[in-house]
Amino acid sequence: MPKGWKTISTQIREDEYKKAKALGINISEVLRKALREEIRRKEEEKKIGSNKEAWRIIGKNRCYS
Repeated sequence: MPKGWKTISTQIREDEYKKAKALGINISEVLRKALREEIRRKEEEKKIGSNKEAWRIIGKNRCYS
């Protein structure tokens, strides 16, 4: 494994494994891609949440003249 990589393991149902192999699906690549997408989605959610919180705070501290 190249430097900077971490090996993990998971379990999948045997029938899914057989179907994926029969279809030529690279399971490792699918899992890596799904993880990258989930990380991107969670980071975006966190960013949106931070922005909403900032606007909530700004709204509370706004002075009306």
